[in-house]
Amino acid sequence: MLKRLLQKRLSVLQKNVSLIKLRIDKYPQGYLKINKKNGEFYYRIVSNITGERRYIRKENINEAKLIAQRDYDNEYLKYAEKEINELRKQLKNDYSSKARNCYSSLHPGRQCLVEPLEVSDEEYINKWMSKPYVPKGFKEEDNTEYYTENGERVRSKSEVIIANTLKSLNIPYKYECPLKLNDLIIYPDFTILDVKRRQEKYLEHFGMMGDLDYVSNMMLKIATYEQNNIFIGDRLICTFESIRRPLSVSVLRNKLKILI
Repeated sequence: MLKRLLQKRLSVLQKNVSLIKLRIDKYPQGYLKINKKNGEFYYRIVSNITGERRYIRKENINEAKLIAQRDYDNEYLKYAEKEINELRKQLKNDYSSKARNCYSSLHPGRQCLVEPLEVSDEEYINKWMSKPYVPKGFKEEDNTEYYTENGERVRSKSEVIIANTLKSLNIPYKYECPLKLNDLIIYPDFTILDVKRRQEKYLEHFGMMGDLDYVSNMMLKIATYEQNNIFIGDRLICTFESIRRPLSVSVLRNKLKILI
């Protein structure tokens, strides 16, 4: 999260510096003298060479604006370039991963003596994936069989696509893992792990949007999530399709980008 914020700030600064460098040579010479009288500002331009002073009339105020903008740009450029250098240093040194990985770097004999404050992403994923669970399962009349690249049996071709997309993006997931919400147990299509935030999230695929009864049940399920403070766009990801509009893999990938 911190790295993303640093990169975003770096991008803003680099964009602004590029803009300044494109226009800096086009500004006029001279510098501004500013006086205030009766609550109003008056401007004079002083020549860098002769020292000659010239008052700026209101109709020529753009000349004063250009010089003021030039001075601001130069000041901004000075500090922005320093900040860019500092940001690059911080991005080069990934302190967060060093702290997180220091437990895994210990001798195994020390690891068994230590209660880690943090564990590496790999250790965290392995611990999460190793927790056993009993999936929803299939009925005898469920005669269609679809299998993911991980060998899980799922309920539709679209769920095969979702599971394989999660795998291709290296996003850990569990299929139809039971979730207890108050006294109710539901089975999200996919329970997925947001490794960066160390948080479980849920992906529900609604594949029969042309069926009114199905849509009614869908709304009830989403309401159940919301009653337990699990909201779409936060910890709940939803995908949709109908006969006329099949699942879009590009839309699915965009929705999962937040987890990468």
